[in-house]
Amino acid sequence: MASQLTLDRSDPGVDEMVAAWKDGGTYSVMLNITQTKSSPNVATFEVTGVTNESEEAEAPEEEAAPPAAKPAKPPVSVTY
Repeated sequence: MASQLTLDRSDPGVDEMVAAWKDGGTYSVMLNITQTKSSPNVATFEVTGVTNESEEAEAPEEEAAPPAAKPAKPPVSVTY
């Protein structure tokens, strides 16, 4: 399967999330997306939210205050 996700680093929230990531690294994210159009070869989606699951998986287990609600990220172009 040859799919690619491009995150727009001009968005400060996206830039902060991916700043520590390295080329060739493997990371987990949860996307909230809306399909905006499709054709036989391409489906286009608008990303309405991105959550970095990699951070949560690496965080040590400890009791902490509930996380504050994160504001939705502006749309990011995704081609599938």
